[in-house]
Amino acid sequence: MLLRGGRVARPGKDDPEQLDIRITDGRFSELRPGIRPVADEAVRDLEGLLVLPGGIDSHVHFDTPGFTDREDFLHGSAEAARGGITTVIDMPCTSLPPVTSVANLEHKLEAIRPLALIDYGLYGGLAGPVPGSSEAADPEYLEKTIQALSPYVLGFKAYLLSGMDTFPRLNHEALSRAIHACAAAGRPLLVHAEDADYVYAATERIKQRLEAGAAAGALAGRPGVLGRSKPAGSIGPGRDNPAGTPGHSALAGAPGHSATWDDYVNSRPEAAELVAVAAAVQLAGGDAGRLH
Repeated sequence: MLLRGGRVARPGKDDPEQLDIRITDGRFSELRPGIRPVADEAVRDLEGLLVLPGGIDSHVHFDTPGFTDREDFLHGSAEAARGGITTVIDMPCTSLPPVTSVANLEHKLEAIRPLALIDYGLYGGLAGPVPGSSEAADPEYLEKTIQALSPYVLGFKAYLLSGMDTFPRLNHEALSRAIHACAAAGRPLLVHAEDADYVYAATERIKQRLEAGAAAGALAGRPGVLGRSKPAGSIGPGRDNPAGTPGHSALAGAPGHSATWDDYVNSRPEAAELVAVAAAVQLAGGDAGRLH
């Protein structure tokens, strides 16, 4: 196939160049102006169009296997290709089982190989020990996980705040060990940086306010909270949540209240991120360059 006359972005060049591109067996074989078509060669006119390299999306949750009711690798990779993304790196936590061992990694690879329409890589997962698991009884399970997975993954992911039973958060001591072990293995550590104590406290304070508002509304003979008439324990349709989807489980746990998206945002304030990032950088010391 010959692509003619496109404005091609090239490394080291400030401005695109008008060039022709020949593709042979799925790869660029020529890149220069004035390429002549050969017999029976398909030709596409790209004049006026900008030709960019395929993008890399380094943070996707394609949910295969395990959560394919909301996304899967076939549809996710198809939409990525449609948007010009030719490589994705998939997160380890939103699949079942999570990618926290070589066996789990192999299970995931078997599931996604027949579905992927573009190139892909994977992250390994560093989760807190699930109660009753073998990891819970092994004080060096994080280091062993990193050593085992690092030849096969592009980095590791950990959460300082997690709502997933299958992927618990790391405490600060475990985070410190994970940072240094990842650095020694030559792999970056991607941290979901929200301080758990800060978020738990902020969430509890908002729940108490909502419960007090619900009680006051009931005494005044008005349904809902703060003058709203929304189903208890949910975020109702409207400005705050046009889709009418369920609220955050921690906030929805307060009986007789109606939480809004503003409540959810306020339960996870900016300060929770600042505290988490500061702690991670302090724990990393000279290995902070491996944090993301």
